[in-house]
Amino acid sequence: MSIIKLDVRDDNIHFELTFDRRINFIIGNSASGKTTLYNMLGSSREDNDIIVDTTYDFILAAVDTYEIMIRESKDAIFIFDDLDVISSASFSELVKKYGINNNLWFIIMSREDDESLNEAKRLSFSINNIFKLSSENGHYINIKYYNYSFPQIKHYDKVLIEDTTSGFDFFSNLYKQGVVCSTSGKSTIVDDTQRLINEGNKNILVLFDSAAFGCHISKFDAYFSDDNGFRVSVLSFYECFEELLLRTNLLNRLPMVTKELSRLTDYANNFISWENYFEDLIKRATEDKMYKYNHSGVLRTCYYEPCMKCNPNIMEKCDGTLDGNNKFESLLKDTKYEFLLDYLVG
Repeated sequence: MSIIKLDVRDDNIHFELTFDRRINFIIGNSASGKTTLYNMLGSSREDNDIIVDTTYDFILAAVDTYEIMIRESKDAIFIFDDLDVISSASFSELVKKYGINNNLWFIIMSREDDESLNEAKRLSFSINNIFKLSSENGHYINIKYYNYSFPQIKHYDKVLIEDTTSGFDFFSNLYKQGVVCSTSGKSTIVDDTQRLINEGNKNILVLFDSAAFGCHISKFDAYFSDDNGFRVSVLSFYECFEELLLRTNLLNRLPMVTKELSRLTDYANNFISWENYFEDLIKRATEDKMYKYNHSGVLRTCYYEPCMKCNPNIMEKCDGTLDGNNKFESLLKDTKYEFLLDYLVG
C-alpha cells in the first residue's frame, strides 16, 4: 500500500488525513486538534456515533505495551501521543526491524515546544512528513508543518551541501566556485550555515537531504526562518543527491527507473527511509553500466564531463551517451532540477 488514510468523524468533527510515508509526525499545541483526534479514536470502539475508516487497523500505543505490540502486529497504523519513547534506541530498532516486515505505519503526535523531533536522531524521516492540523468548520486535514516556498532569487554567495563525496563532486563542477561541504553531514548543517553567515554571506542555498533531515529541521528552522539581513534558501523537494541523479536525462530513461519513479510511493515504502530507497534504486539501475554509481565512492566523470571527452573505446560500450558540450545542461534540461542551471554562485 503506497498511501494510507485516517478518516475519523462524528456529527460535528471530521478528520480526513492522508500519509504517503511510514514515519509521520503531527505537531501542534493545545486546541490544535491532536487530543480531539486521539480521544475520538480511543472512544470509537464503544461509541457507535464515531465512525473510523482507515487503510489498516489503528493501535493507540502505550508506554508499557508498545514494544510487544510492534513485534506482534501486522498491517497496522501505530499512533503515539506525546511519548518520550520515540527518542529511544529500542524504539528506532523496532521500527527498522518490523516496520517493513510487518507493514507498520507510524503517526507520532507532539507539542510544538516538545523536543521529540530533535531527540529522534536514530530515526530517518522526511521533513515533508511533519504535519500540522488545519481546520475549517470542524473539518480537519493534515498539511506540511515546514512548508518552504520555492526560492525566488537566482544569485547565491554560497551553496552548502551535506554530501562530502559524490554530491560535492557534482556541485563543485556545476558551480565551480562557492560550494561548501558540510564535513560532518546533517548534524553540522546548522553550525556550517551560521559560519557562512558570520563570514558575511548574505544569500545561501542549503541542500540537505529532505528525505532524512526530519530530526534536524526544527533547529534549522528556528535559526534561519527569518530574514535578518541574510537569506537562507532550501529546496524541500530535494530528497537526496541520488534522487537528483535518478531524475537526470542520463538515468530517467532507464526502464527500471522510469517504472519505479512513476509509482514512487509503491516502491519507496518498501524502505523505512526514502533516502535508502533512492540509494538502492540507483545502485540497481547502474550496476552493469559504464556510468555505475557508488554512494560512498568517487563520482564518475560521466556525471559532469561531456561525453565527447570520454575514451572512444569506452563510449562504444556505453548506452548513456548524451550530446552537447555542457554536460550539466544535457543532464538537467527539461527535468525536475533544470532550474539549477540558472543559479549563479560566488
